[in-house]
Amino acid sequence: EDSNEKLVESWKTLSRHYFWQEYGAQFRTQAGRIYPDFDPGYHVGHYPFKSGRRNYRTIDYGTTNPFVCLDIQVDEFDNVYVWREWRRIGHTTMDNVRWAGVPADLGYDLEAVIGDPYEPDGRLTTENEWGIPCQFLPLGVKNGIELVTRWLNMHPSLDGQMKPKLFINESCQAMIEEMKA
Repeated sequence: EDSNEKLVESWKTLSRHYFWQEYGAQFRTQAGRIYPDFDPGYHVGHYPFKSGRRNYRTIDYGTTNPFVCLDIQVDEFDNVYVWREWRRIGHTTMDNVRWAGVPADLGYDLEAVIGDPYEPDGRLTTENEWGIPCQFLPLGVKNGIELVTRWLNMHPSLDGQMKPKLFINESCQAMIEEMKA
C-alpha cells in the first residue's frame, strides 16, 4: 500500500491524539480529558454570526456553578458553529436569562432553545421571560459527550478535504478552555 494512502486512511480513521502520536511523534497526555480530539487548530477560528443559518440557544442553568448560554448556528451542511457564549456565576436564573437577552430583541429568529433537563425551574423561567418554548433533550451526559465527539471528528467536506463538524468562535474563551481540559 502506498504510504500516502495509508497516511490519508489513518487520518480519516484514527483519533487526532493517536494519529499525532504515531505519525508526528507528539506524546501528549490525554488522561482525564473528555474531548481528546479537540484541537484549537481545527475547531477554533473566526466564526461570527452569519445570517441565513439556523439559530439555536443552549442553556446550562447555574448560580453556584456557571450559568452558560451558547448561541449556536447550523449551516446547510449541518456544520455546528458556537459563535457566542454568555457565562457568569452568582446570579439568579431570572437575572441570567434577562442578561443573556430576549431573543426577539437580538435581531434573529431561534429554531429552538434547549435547556438543562435537570433544571425544570430554569425552563419555566426562560419560557416566561423570553416568550418561547424551552425544550429538553433527554440525551444524558454520556450521549451528549458522544454527540460532541462525533462533531469533533473529521468528515469529508464538499471540497474533498477532511473537516470537523463543530467550530467554535475564538471569542468563546471559557468554552475553549473547558474543551481542552
